[in-house]
Amino acid sequence: MNTTAATNSSEKTTGSSRIVPSKAEGIAFSIALIFSFLGIAIVNLLVIVLFAANRRLRKRSLFLVINMAFVDLVLGTVSLPIYIYSFGRKFQLWKGDWGGPGGTWVNFCRVCAGYVPVCTPTPL
Repeated sequence: MNTTAATNSSEKTTGSSRIVPSKAEGIAFSIALIFSFLGIAIVNLLVIVLFAANRRLRKRSLFLVINMAFVDLVLGTVSLPIYIYSFGRKFQLWKGDWGGPGGTWVNFCRVCAGYVPVCTPTPL
């Protein structure tokens, strides 16, 4: 039985067909993530500044909106750069670790982001 497998430039065959993304796709996704990071930061800062500057907006009914803008700003500015960094490492856009040879900072961020469990269960 003669089977031939057509290989694409974005596929890598090693027993099972697994799609390996190209660097161009990684660059495009990273640029989209950077633009979303900038959008999150700018829009939420604008909402907070408008709320602080305009006294007519200081109503109880808008406190939830301001709270959500603040939380979104903090979450977007802390977790999205870490995700962009790990995403770029997956696509091999850059090399090196944060925090020196041990990569302590990267490992800490991975544990916080849920990529690596803090403790692994041992078999009985």
